[in-house]
Amino acid sequence: MSVAGIGFAAGGVADAIQGLMEQRMRQAQLAEQVRSNQANEVLRQKQIDAMTAERTAHDQEVRDAREEAATIRQRQMIPSGTFMPVDQMQRYQKYGFGPTFKPVEADPGVEPDFQGPLQEGRSRQGHPAGFEALPTEQQQQFDEKQAAAAREAARREEADRVRADYEDKLYRAREENLTRLRDQFTQTHPVDDPTQPEGLKAYLFQLKNRYPKIEGAEKELGTAWENIRKAHPRADPVKAAAALKSMYAQPAGANSLGSLFGVDFDPSQFSTTKEDQQAAARANAPPSSLGTQTINQAELAALAQRMKITPEQAAAQMKARNFVIVP
Repeated sequence: MSVAGIGFAAGGVADAIQGLMEQRMRQAQLAEQVRSNQANEVLRQKQIDAMTAERTAHDQEVRDAREEAATIRQRQMIPSGTFMPVDQMQRYQKYGFGPTFKPVEADPGVEPDFQGPLQEGRSRQGHPAGFEALPTEQQQQFDEKQAAAAREAARREEADRVRADYEDKLYRAREENLTRLRDQFTQTHPVDDPTQPEGLKAYLFQLKNRYPKIEGAEKELGTAWENIRKAHPRADPVKAAAALKSMYAQPAGANSLGSLFGVDFDPSQFSTTKEDQQAAARANAPPSSLGTQTINQAELAALAQRMKITPEQAAAQMKARNFVIVP
């Protein structure tokens, strides 16, 4: 083999050795990376296990705290004398409530046909051994609050009853007062008769003054009745005809104020002095006892108010009836 061939062969061997060494180094690096990853996985798993254990412990603490709080609330609300079985006493004893119960021996009860009084502490149905709740401070406070609330409710109910009774008495007094005032007003202000309104009465007086005989007055009344019905739809023609006839009848004292206006009018009720009462007597006196009759301004004003007409209209009607108006 020539020198060149030997050198070429030596170079190939060196390259092969170099390639083998590089491959071994890559394998070593991969193995180191795998070991590092495995170590990281182990560390991460330990961290997960620690977090899981911590969370489990925290959840257990939360459950224990909730159970303790629920047990405390339940114990506070258990009435005194409540029977508690043995299997339910464990959690109360767990949280230190054992001294708030007293042991109770088992009671076998009595036979169904038992007659007579029961011994103290025994019941007819019987019960197993257990514990009886003793009164607690919270239960006493609760009972006191309940009693105070009951007293306040009773006080409010009594106050409402007194108020309602007072309002009822006030309402009755107000109604009685209104009834009394209404009756007084009705007596002093009579309601106008819709079948014989004041306007129709005034028109009949005008007819009486206009016609000396009833025939003329009745004729005009019949002619004007349609217009009267339009103004007073409820006017009664029979009452109107009867009122007109009563005006022409001229009974004793027909020229007096009461018979003239067809109402129970007594001027003396508006008179206070002796002179006023004498004038009122003269106004109500029959024509045979007097010559010319007179009426003063006070009587005229009272008459106008009673008839719901103006004083001027009342004065004109008085003059038409031969009355002399005096001061």
